[in-house]
Parts: sequence; structure tokens; C-alpha cells
Amino acid sequence: MPYTVAIAEIKQESNTSAPPTTLKDFEDFHLFFDDEIKIGLGSSNSEIAGFLDILEKQDVNVIPIIATFAVSGGPVDQETFEYLTRYLTEKLSKIAKLDGILIALHGALVSENFQDGDSEILRQVRTVVGNEVPICVTMDLHANITKSKVALATTISGFHTCPHVDLMETGVRAAQLLMGILKNETVPLMEFVKLPLVIPATNHIDFQPGTYKDVLDSAFSKEIYPVLDLSVFTVQPWLDIEEVGCSVVVIADNSKHDAIKTAKLIAENIWSKRELLTSTKLMEPHEAIELALKQEEGPIILSDVADGTMAGSPGDSPVVLKALLEIKPGKTAFVSICDPEFVQKAAKLGIGNFITSEVGGTWGKLFYEAIEINGQIISVEDAEFTFGQKSYLGMKMKMGMTALVKIENVYLVVTSNPTTTTDPAYYASVGLDVLNAQIVVVKTHAGFRDGYRDVAKDFYLLDTPGMSSDDIAHLPYKNIERPKYPWDRSMVWGI
Repeated sequence: MPYTVAIAEIKQESNTSAPPTTLKDFEDFHLFFDDEIKIGLGSSNSEIAGFLDILEKQDVNVIPIIATFAVSGGPVDQETFEYLTRYLTEKLSKIAKLDGILIALHGALVSENFQDGDSEILRQVRTVVGNEVPICVTMDLHANITKSKVALATTISGFHTCPHVDLMETGVRAAQLLMGILKNETVPLMEFVKLPLVIPATNHIDFQPGTYKDVLDSAFSKEIYPVLDLSVFTVQPWLDIEEVGCSVVVIADNSKHDAIKTAKLIAENIWSKRELLTSTKLMEPHEAIELALKQEEGPIILSDVADGTMAGSPGDSPVVLKALLEIKPGKTAFVSICDPEFVQKAAKLGIGNFITSEVGGTWGKLFYEAIEINGQIISVEDAEFTFGQKSYLGMKMKMGMTALVKIENVYLVVTSNPTTTTDPAYYASVGLDVLNAQIVVVKTHAGFRDGYRDVAKDFYLLDTPGMSSDDIAHLPYKNIERPKYPWDRSMVWGI
């Protein structure tokens, strides 16, 4: 008799300073139901594809329920949160015999009513299926692991890479753990250690030589740590909530002792390197632009990390655009911004006409103000793109109505939706080839290192204001538990 396994995905990374995330934000990335899931994600680099890769080779009746992913943003509004969780739980309640569940969560979802939204999803699932059905969960490397998550999930497997290129592999790991349980081959027991530490996001690069890579190489040394699965979660840094911090999760075969021993060893190594892990190198925008213009070849990537759309920022900062216009580069530069009102004005004026209008500063008024520009409207269209980079390969993202405006040598892309800028396909969607630009501005901490891996001649991380700034110790947090590093650099911590 085959096993019956339900699979699902509800993913969103929250930034508690950002405007609310709505159902439209999920629809703009993807929202699939039931059999649509295999068509929409079966051949993509996703956890769902990893689930299917393992389950479809086994004697398993796979029941896909919901798969949805919103670009990072503010807390999910309660109506949307309830709609998504209700669909999941109602479908689960109708399965007569359920042997296991695989679910892809982000791990840093906050809703209007729940600081730990992912735990609330798991709690509602447990209410329907009970405590005996194994629930094997995948989470983003930036998940905020809590006692509740660990208590509710049977196993939690996190990404090992940043930029996140191992989504499918992570789904495979979770599915293998579940099949081991169902076949009575293993008894996965999970333990975790929470550190009072938050690491700036630009330091989460797994393949770049340095302290962070050293930590991961040590943690993932299977010869030293013979366990079923382990994950190092560096946490989404822009969560002004209680119980925020890095974590280590270890799953051992029928041995809580081995799991906690291994987790403690990894956590102690991370803590010993906390000063190096929280040290960042950022460049003032004008300085970075001038340096980029002096390079013989482009594109040179300038990353406006503080307005990172994959970190929950709205993408509406005009700070780098302003610097470019002040310098008046003699070479081609691409830059982006999110401002739906500006796009509406451009649409009314029409292609070929000039527009004089304020742009930017729509949501991030605490950090920057709108600026006035004058440029020629090159195009206004409903735009979208398909990821060509390994991260999210094959997934589509809707940019909404999008205007392309030329201001001398600066090409400004203005979207209606906050949109990921990690992939050259973003600019290609409006007819811009990044190989023709000297400067390409992106709004991302890490993802561009995947998307522009084979394109960029160099890159500079910018020191700009915004709600996803790497200068986390000076952001106006009120709710985090103290003491915590780097806010309290003299603190003492031990396991």
C-alpha cells in the first residue's frame, strides 16, 4: 500500500519596518493550488521540486495542496495569512489517511497577529493532523528558529548556501528524512542552539573566502559531525521582534545527545568569531560611482543593500539615482526604483514624451525623500521576467506596469511592484542588456552574486540609508531581547 504525503509551500520573509504584505504580493511571485503546483514548480529550482524528485521515485501518493511565495516585505496582513493557512488546513482535513507532510516555509514570516507566523502555520497544521504525523519542513537560511518551530516540526532543514542556490537540494534532504521515518529506517531527533547574535546580511556569502565560509566549512564537515542533517541559520536581520537571532539545528539518528553536542560545538565556534562576522565594508555612493566609471570594462555592480527588495525593503530609495544624476556619468548606467504613482504619470504622458516628476520615497520616508527628475519616456508596459540564475531558476516574477525613462546616460526602470533585482533578466524585461552598461545598480545583499556571477567585472556594496541597512546596530529596534550582539558588544554568553 503506498504512503500518502501532502506537500505545500507558504513562504514570505518579513521586514518589520516595511509596508504590509498582501495577497497580491504572493500572486505577483507565485500562487499555485493543487495540480497547478507540479506544472508551475516541478522543473524549477525549488523545495517543491526537491520534494517531488524523491517522492515520485517511491511508492507514494503525492497530494499537492498550495505553493506560494511572496517577495520579501512587511508583515503579512491577517486576511491574507488566514486565507493561505485556511486553504492548507481545510485540504489537509479532507485527506482520509495521511502518512506525512512536507512543507516549505521561509522561517522569518511575521503576520499582523503573530510574531512567529511560521509557527502559527505549523500549529494550525498540527491541530488538524495531530502529533503523530511527521512534518518535515524546509526553511530559508535566514529563518528565525524558535522553540515553538522546533517543538511543532519533526525535522527542519535549511538552505546551506547564500545566495540561495540549493533550494531543490534542501527539498531533497527533507524528503529523504521523511521517507526514512515512513520506512522505519531512521528516527530523526532534532535539537537546536539559539545564539544572541545577528549577522549583517552582506556577510552571509557561503562561497567567498573568509570567516563565514570557515564557519560553514567546519559545520558541514561530515567526518567530524556524523549526523542526519544540520543547518546554520543566520537569521533575517530586520526583525524587530523577541527571540530573534542566529541558530544551529542538528538532526541525529535516534540520539538527542549527539544532536545537542554537535549543535553546541558549531554554535560555540560561531560565537567565538562574532566580531569578524559582524564587520562590514560599505562604500559611499558617490565614491563607488566615480570608481566604477574609472574601470576599463563594465558592468560594475553597485548594490544598494539598504533598499534590498529581497530583504523586505520596498525598492523605493532614490539615493543612488540622485548620486548618479549629480555626477552625470559619461558612460551608461542602469538603475531601478519602485514607484507606482510615477508609472501612472508616465503612462498618461506616453512614450517619447518627457516627464518631470518626483520619484521614490513612497514608503521609506523615515530614511530618504523623493527627488525630482526630468527624462524621456522610452517605454511603459506590463513587465515580468523568468529567473535565469540558479536561485529560483525557472520561476517568474511580475513587475507590474513598468516605465523606462532615459536621463542622459542614466536608464531608470520604475516598477509598480517591489521586485527582485538579482537577475540580469530584470533589466532585460524592458529591453536593457547589462553588458552594454558600465554601471548596473541592484538592490540586494547577496542574490546578485549568483545572477551576475558570470557577468560582473566587479561590485561595490553601498553605504546608504534604508530599512534593510547592514548597520543593524543603529536601526530603531524596540522589541528585540537584550543583551544581544552587536547591540551589546561587551556581553558574555555561554551554552
